Amino acid sequence: MPRIRNWKQLVLYRPSKEAHYEHIDSLFSGNVDWDLIATHLPDMLRVGDSTMAASEAAPTRSAAGRTHRGRPTVRIGCGGGMTVR
Repeated sequence: MPRIRNWKQLVLYRPSKEAHYEHIDSLFSGNVDWDLIATHLPDMLRVGDSTMAASEAAPTRSAAGRTHRGRPTVRIGCGGGMTVR
Protein backbone atom coordinates (compact mmCIF):
# COMPACT_ATOMS: atom_id res chain seq x y z
CA MET A 1 0.00 0.00 0.00
CA PRO A 2 1.44 3.42 -0.93
CA ARG A 3 2.32 5.94 1.74
CA ILE A 4 0.53 9.26 2.04
CA ARG A 5 2.86 12.22 2.42
CA ASN A 6 1.93 15.03 4.80
CA TRP A 7 -1.02 13.05 6.15
CA LYS A 8 -1.24 15.21 9.27
CA GLN A 9 -2.51 18.08 7.10
CA LEU A 10 -5.34 16.00 5.61
CA VAL A 11 -8.91 16.25 6.85
CA LEU A 12 -10.51 12.81 7.03
CA TYR A 13 -14.25 12.21 7.31
CA ARG A 14 -16.15 9.15 8.50
CA PRO A 15 -19.07 7.94 6.36
CA SER A 16 -21.66 8.43 9.13
CA LYS A 17 -21.98 9.43 12.77
CA GLU A 18 -22.57 5.80 13.71
CA ALA A 19 -19.32 4.59 12.11
CA HIS A 20 -16.59 4.09 14.70
CA TYR A 21 -13.25 2.43 14.16
CA GLU A 22 -11.25 0.94 16.98
CA HIS A 23 -7.72 1.97 16.03
CA ILE A 24 -8.13 4.92 13.67
CA ASP A 25 -11.15 6.75 15.11
CA SER A 26 -9.03 9.68 16.30
CA LEU A 27 -7.99 10.49 12.70
CA PHE A 28 -11.50 11.53 11.64
CA SER A 29 -12.67 15.10 12.21
CA GLY A 30 -16.19 15.04 10.81
CA ASN A 31 -18.86 13.22 8.82
CA VAL A 32 -19.44 13.10 5.06
CA ASP A 33 -22.30 15.32 3.86
CA TRP A 34 -23.93 12.88 1.44
CA ASP A 35 -26.72 15.35 0.56
CA LEU A 36 -24.15 17.90 -0.61
CA ILE A 37 -22.44 15.26 -2.76
CA ALA A 38 -25.76 14.14 -4.26
CA THR A 39 -26.65 17.76 -5.07
CA HIS A 40 -23.40 18.51 -6.91
CA LEU A 41 -22.69 15.09 -8.45
CA PRO A 42 -24.31 15.78 -11.85
CA ASP A 43 -22.28 18.98 -12.26
CA MET A 44 -19.04 17.26 -11.23
CA LEU A 45 -19.66 14.43 -13.69
CA ARG A 46 -20.40 16.92 -16.47
CA VAL A 47 -17.12 18.76 -15.82
CA GLY A 48 -15.20 15.49 -15.74
CA ASP A 49 -16.82 14.33 -18.97
CA SER A 50 -15.97 17.57 -20.79
CA THR A 51 -12.40 17.42 -19.48
CA MET A 52 -12.01 13.86 -20.76
CA ALA A 53 -13.47 14.83 -24.13
CA ALA A 54 -11.06 17.75 -24.43
CA SER A 55 -8.03 15.62 -23.55
CA GLU A 56 -9.05 12.95 -26.09
CA ALA A 57 -9.49 15.55 -28.82
CA ALA A 58 -6.22 17.36 -28.11
CA PRO A 59 -3.84 15.05 -30.08
CA THR A 60 -5.85 15.46 -33.29
CA ARG A 61 -5.65 19.26 -33.29
CA SER A 62 -3.30 20.96 -35.69
CA ALA A 63 -0.07 22.24 -34.24
CA ALA A 64 0.46 24.75 -37.05
CA GLY A 65 2.05 27.89 -35.74
CA ARG A 66 4.11 26.07 -33.14
CA THR A 67 7.80 25.93 -33.77
CA HIS A 68 10.47 23.32 -33.33
CA ARG A 69 13.99 24.70 -33.57
CA GLY A 70 12.74 27.77 -35.37
CA ARG A 71 10.70 25.86 -37.98
CA PRO A 72 6.90 25.42 -37.94
CA THR A 73 5.61 21.97 -37.05
CA VAL A 74 2.44 20.16 -38.05
CA ARG A 75 0.80 17.26 -36.23
CA ILE A 76 -0.77 14.68 -38.52
CA GLY A 77 -3.81 12.71 -37.28
CA CYS A 78 -3.91 10.67 -34.11
CA GLY A 79 -0.75 8.61 -34.49
CA GLY A 80 1.22 10.41 -37.17
CA GLY A 81 3.66 12.16 -34.88
CA MET A 82 5.37 15.45 -35.65
CA THR A 83 6.39 16.55 -39.14
CA VAL A 84 8.83 19.38 -39.70
CA ARG A 85 8.32 21.50 -42.82
